[in-house]
Amino acid sequence: MEFAFDEDHLDYQKAIAGMLGSASSVGALRAVWETGHGYAHEQWTALAESGLPGIVVPEEFEGSGGDIVDLLLPLEECGAVCLPEPFVETTLVAPMMLARWGSEVQRQRWLPALAEGTAIFAVSEGREASIVADGASADAVLAVIDDAVHLFAKGEYEFREVESTDPSRRLAVCTFAPQAETLLSDDPEAAAELLAFGAVGTAAALVGAARQMTEMTREHLLTRQQFGQVLGSFQALKHRLADVALQTEAARSLVWYAGYTLAHSPEHGIAAARLAKAAANEAGRAANFASLQLHGGIGFTWEHHLHFWLQRERSWELAFGTTEEHRMRTGASVLDGLSAA
Repeated sequence: MEFAFDEDHLDYQKAIAGMLGSASSVGALRAVWETGHGYAHEQWTALAESGLPGIVVPEEFEGSGGDIVDLLLPLEECGAVCLPEPFVETTLVAPMMLARWGSEVQRQRWLPALAEGTAIFAVSEGREASIVADGASADAVLAVIDDAVHLFAKGEYEFREVESTDPSRRLAVCTFAPQAETLLSDDPEAAAELLAFGAVGTAAALVGAARQMTEMTREHLLTRQQFGQVLGSFQALKHRLADVALQTEAARSLVWYAGYTLAHSPEHGIAAARLAKAAANEAGRAANFASLQLHGGIGFTWEHHLHFWLQRERSWELAFGTTEEHRMRTGASVLDGLSAA
């Protein structure tokens, strides 16, 4: 397989990074933490104006008609700024699931709104009552229930807001009552695809978060002094951070492969998504632990902004499958293939 991003991809990545750099400054993120459940998705307007929400929405529904590959670099930039929005669920999972599995009525209702940036989606990964990020403020929730995928518009499910260690990822306990009218698809492949789309999108965000934590730690090591020398001059610390950078780059490659595979060889995409999410989980955790330790503990204080990324990394690591879950499913599929041969 030959794969490379073209100039349009790279230019758009720079544009998104520049836009998010101003809209999602550390000060703005700190304000979102203080606002908590009162936050009203103010930064989503900027994303809508950039065209990001409509990238994978088909052209017939006012979108750009792109594929997952077109989203990978922007999602990484969203992760790098710890964007306090359900961007994976709304820009990737919802439009892909609606386009592939939704009825004509569901597509007509939701896809144009997603393309315009006027609809925000959340995702529940597998229970009739579960904790859902942005479940209280989303316009609709896609829920995996008994291997079927249901779409619940706001008002069609009950929710109760709960506090989180990361207030910029607002949680709600949502209770769903699946009906024939809420069904998107009862094909088990649809549920598997939803989780794969979420895994790849979250993996891209984790790569961005790991990259940012590594860069913040590098800057700290180059300015902080100990024993009359900058910390960055100590070989053990340099090697620790270099290991994290290598692990992040390896995960990035798997994320790109998974996105390309889901777009062009979907029969192999779910397996690739599992590998990508597991690798991104490990890279994110490695960056989390190294950055906290190399900051000497100050990174977890309220005054230092590193803790925003530390908390968000842990949230994304658990979303759409942990490392252990993805490895178990990968191993099971390999054994199933061997037994069938």
